[in-house]
This record gives sequence, C-alpha cells and structure tokens, in this order.
Amino acid sequence: MPNPIEWTAKQKEAALKAIHIAETKARFGSATEAQQPAPITKIGVIGGGTMGAGIAVVMLNSGLSVHMIERDAPAVDAGKARVLDTLKRDRASGRIDKAEYAARESAFKASAQYSDLTDVDLVVEAVYEDIDVKRDVFRQVSEACGDDVILATNTSYLNPELIFKDVPAPQRCIGLHFFSPANIMKLVEIIPTKTTAKDVLSTAFSLTRTCKKVPVQVGICDGFIGNRILKAMRTQAERVLLFGATPQSVDAALKEFGMKMGPFEVQDLAGLDIAAYQRKAARDRGEKVFSPVSDHLVDQGRFGRKTGAGWYDYAGTEQVFDTPEPVKIALGAARQEAKVEPILWTNAMIVEVVVFAMLDEAAQILDEGIAQDPSDIDLVEIYGYGFPKDRGGLAWFGSAYGLSKIVERLEHYNKLNVSEAPSNALRNWAQADA
Repeated sequence: MPNPIEWTAKQKEAALKAIHIAETKARFGSATEAQQPAPITKIGVIGGGTMGAGIAVVMLNSGLSVHMIERDAPAVDAGKARVLDTLKRDRASGRIDKAEYAARESAFKASAQYSDLTDVDLVVEAVYEDIDVKRDVFRQVSEACGDDVILATNTSYLNPELIFKDVPAPQRCIGLHFFSPANIMKLVEIIPTKTTAKDVLSTAFSLTRTCKKVPVQVGICDGFIGNRILKAMRTQAERVLLFGATPQSVDAALKEFGMKMGPFEVQDLAGLDIAAYQRKAARDRGEKVFSPVSDHLVDQGRFGRKTGAGWYDYAGTEQVFDTPEPVKIALGAARQEAKVEPILWTNAMIVEVVVFAMLDEAAQILDEGIAQDPSDIDLVEIYGYGFPKDRGGLAWFGSAYGLSKIVERLEHYNKLNVSEAPSNALRNWAQADA
C-alpha cells in the first residue's frame, strides 16, 4: 500500500492545475450566468464582533459602503474600533495608502438603530450562532428594510431556512458563510434555500467576485461542507488518541502531510468552548457525539489559546508541545474507560486513518447532493481549512491515491475499531472512479 505522505513533483503539478480550473469554474456558480445580478453598492452588517468586523473590512476593501449595526452604544464603539484598527494595520503595513484608508473610513458608519439600514442593498447578519438571536435580527431588519433588500446569514452550522422562517419575501434570503478572519480567508460557502431566487443567487456570486473571494455553492445540512468534514476530522483525530497517539504526534503527522496546522492546534486556535457548544446543540437534538477527552478539557476551563491552555499549554504566544499533565490525566481516564489495546502509530498510519475518514464524509456529502462536484469539496478544504493545495484538495487527492485503496484501508482500521466502516457512498464512488 503506498505511503499517503509521499507525493511526487508531477503529482503536485497536476494537483495545482486542477485547483486552478476548479477555482475559475466556481467563481460563476452553476446556472447563474443568465441571471442578471442586482447592483450592490451599500452593505448592512449586523454584528461588530470578530466576524462582523472582518466582513465589514472585506466590503470596504471592495469599494462598497458599509453600515454596521450593534445592540447598544458601547458595542457600536467596540465594533467600529475593530474595523478601523484593521484598516490602520493595513495602512501601517502598506497594503493600503493614506488616500485609500481615508476613503474606507468615510464609507463606514456604525449605529444601534436598524432604521439606519433603509438605503442598503444587502444585509449580512454575523451575530452569535443561536437561531433565536438570528431570527430576532431578521425580524428587526425586515421591519426596517424593504422587501427588495437581499438578506444573508453568515451561519456556519444552522439551517438558513429555519433562520429565515417568517421573513417576508423569502426569495431574497440566502446564506453567505464567510470564514474567520473574513478579511483574510478566501472561502465563502453560498447556501441558497428552497425559495432563494436565481437572481439573488447570481448576486451572491457576483458579490464574492467583487470581494475577490472563492465561492462554493453548498446544500443545507449541519455544518454544510466544511464544518461537516471538520467534525469528522476532529472525531477521528480524538479516536486515534484513545489508541495510544498523542496530540503532538497527530498534529505532526498531518503537518508532514501538508496541512498548515494539525487538528488539535486548530481546536486550540478556534476555541474548545466553541466546539463544545456545538456538541451540546447536537446532543440536544438527540445525536451521539464522540468527545471522550475534549469534554474533560472544557470542564477544566482549558479553552485553547484564549485561556492559555487547551490541548497544549501556551506561554504568551509560544506553544508548549509537551503533553500537559491535565491532558495526560484526561487521556488516561478515557483510555481506561475505552479498554482498548494501544497501537504503535506511524505518521503514515495517522494520515490514513484521519484523512481517509474525511474522504468518507466527503463521499456522503457528494452522495446527498450537498456538494455539486468533488472539486467544490477541494476548494472548501483548501481555502477554508488549510488542506495542502499541491495535493489538489481532499477529493482530488483521494482519486489520485486510489479510492478503492482507501476503502481497503478503512476496512482494516475498522477491524481494529479505530474507525467507522467505509460508507456505501465511498464504496460507490470508488467503483465509479475505478
């Protein structure tokens, strides 16, 4: 069986060419060319936190006017400061000059009154990932804006159709999932609902092109494409820990494969409390969630970089790669409860069991129609999650490596109880790709 980490110069060249073609195609979406996009000159942004401020900067850098809405005067001041601080850093670094900074500053307004949105063309909501909070936002936006204003939610997990429930003129509603930090990350998942008008979908693609983003149209499911695969990756990475691996060894293997960061480093950066909130929501829906170690860390207040401790300890900005004692204790307790035999892991084995599990999830996403094409998954993984570009993305790599070989390896790991059995979707994809 070939080593999944080994990759030739010829394979890298072919992979980069494939991604260039996929990115060019994705910028226009499917069946949107004939639909005239609406002119967009002024954007409303609801929320001045990290995501809302980042989206505001994206729009300002694209030559658009922005009006940000926050809940009260202190929040308005904080949101405005985040936007202007980012623009000041861009000015100091030379990314924009003095005149460009002045133009962006004059095009930006912020307030706590939804009535100030009467002249916007499109509103992007970027508030807390709570469906009731988001519904209340759109209730207030609908009261302030006409039915011709496009409404977009920046949800990363929730169903946009439920968010937009009871919103007048639902044909103007759509999901636009930017990735944080929005002013840096290139990916935007575009999520039409059953009622989204084709010209609204076309406008969404046109806007992302204006913002120099990489758009990918996705269907509705928990986590869409990117976060659904991320969930599979996190689950599999944590399962490997039960069988004797350490967070350091898993991260090192995935980085040798080409990932910019390992899965446990990513969790510490994003915040373990965020994932814990999502797991709680899943459990509340009656879903089974695998997190035998991370839940213990959250219970101890180890939320990642923000608290100076997560899977790793942090001394200032420095990451300490030795396994912290609380993590050792949590790992020991989880392993004792699981009653499994440890495995002597190599980097190649870790890559197989984690990346191949991600591919299995990708196969199910394709089978369900959440992704329209394997290349859409590749773009999401590269531009949203740091998958190595010179491997062509997740799906392209799987086909190049050999999907039938991946099925065989997942069957092997399933016998060891380290992974789920390969899905029918992956088996069918392997047969079709043979």
